[in-house]
Formats: sequence, structure tokens, C-alpha cells
Amino acid sequence: MKNIWKIALKELKSYFVSPIGYVVLSLFSVLSGWFFFNHAQRFNSLVTFYMMSRQPETLNQLNLNTFVIVPMFQELLMLLNVFLPAVTMRLIAEEKRQKTIELLFTSPLYTSEIILGKYLSVLLFLAMMLGLTAAYPVILFVYGRPGPEIIPIITGYAGLFMVGACIASVGLFASSITENQIVAFAVGLSLSLLFYIISMPAPAVGGIMGDILNYLSLKGQFNGLANAFIDTRVIVYYASFSFTWLFITHRVMEGFRVR
Repeated sequence: MKNIWKIALKELKSYFVSPIGYVVLSLFSVLSGWFFFNHAQRFNSLVTFYMMSRQPETLNQLNLNTFVIVPMFQELLMLLNVFLPAVTMRLIAEEKRQKTIELLFTSPLYTSEIILGKYLSVLLFLAMMLGLTAAYPVILFVYGRPGPEIIPIITGYAGLFMVGACIASVGLFASSITENQIVAFAVGLSLSLLFYIISMPAPAVGGIMGDILNYLSLKGQFNGLANAFIDTRVIVYYASFSFTWLFITHRVMEGFRVR
């Protein structure tokens, strides 16, 4: 575990040696802030409209979770699909390009320690990304009358972190199969988007195949958590998803180590 933490902290620091860490955090903050304030403004306009039109029954149905928090979470999910492959693209590909991967393989480190250390660095960076958005619910708690419900916010953030962990595992795999960072980004982005939209044909397909497509969807599984519907099957799916891609990455790295 000590070696894993050493690798994780080293990789985390490296994000801020190059511009990638600052660029990702800045763009993520700007876009998430823009989404939040757009939804907050729209909600305020709806409240004003129904107050002026004297429709209290409709006004009472408006709530910050449904009209601001959940849509914002959905858009943050989309942003993670784009930004996390950019974070993971260099993790192993750059080691291969600079030929430093051989140094790692000749060091007293297990392949699993190398992979988990790099993976943990992405999870720490992911926590930083999501932490930057924590101010938005706080603003709603301070100025919302009434404020949002806290449970859907907690489950929503937990869901975002778990989906982010899944995307990170895919991105790490993409970085392990090439020494070109652009290729790693393209593969990671393509795979993450595939599992994001995989449920789209489910209604047309129907039957067991439709159920399978819905189950495999990272977005579909997240919707329940964003609305505080906690299902252990969702947690099992996310954990299995991450483990599977980390295992595949381990096999790829072991094959490279043998060569």
C-alpha cells in the first residue's frame, strides 16, 4: 500500500508540473459554473412566472433538486466523459514513449502496484474536480427558499465519483495500449462515450437485449443515484466495471513486461 501511495502522489504532482492539471480544472470549473447558473436562472424565471400568474399549486411543485441539481449532475457526468480521458492519457503512454516503463518494471514494484498507484492518482484528481463544484449546492442552501434536499446531493456526488472511477479505469487501459497520448485520449474518450450512450437503442431493441444495454449504461445507472434511489446493484456494477478494466490493463502491462 505504501508503494501505491508513493506512485499516486508522484503522479498527482505531475499533473501540475505540466499545464494539463490547470487546464482541466479551469475548464471544468468554468463549464460547470456556467451550467449551474443557467439552471439556477431558469429556475428563478419559472418561480417568478408562476408567482405572477398566481398558480400556487404549480409553484409548490418546483424544487431545486429537480430543476437545478439533477440537470447539473447530468452535465457534470458528460464533462467527466471528456475530461477524464485527457487526465489518464499520459499515465502509461508517456512512460512508454520516454522508455521509463522499463525502469518501473525493473524496480521492486508489482505490476498491480504500478496500475493501482496511477489509478489512485486519477481518483484523487477526480475528487479535486468534484470538490470545485461543491460551492454550488452551498449557494442553493444559503439562498434557496426552501433549499434543496441534501440526500440526493450526497448520492449524486457519490454517483459522479463512481462513474468517474469507471471512466478512469477505461482511460488507464487506453493509455496502456499505446505510447501516443493523442491515441490514448481518443480510445479512452470513445470507450467512455460508448458506455455513456449504449442504452440509446434499448427501447427499439427491447427484450433481454434491451435490458442488458440499459444495465451496461453508465448514464442510466447514474440516474437513480442523482434522484436518491440507492440500489446495491448499481454499486456492484460500477465496482465490477472498474475492476474489469483494471484487470485488462494489468494483463496488457504483464504482456509488455514479458516482452
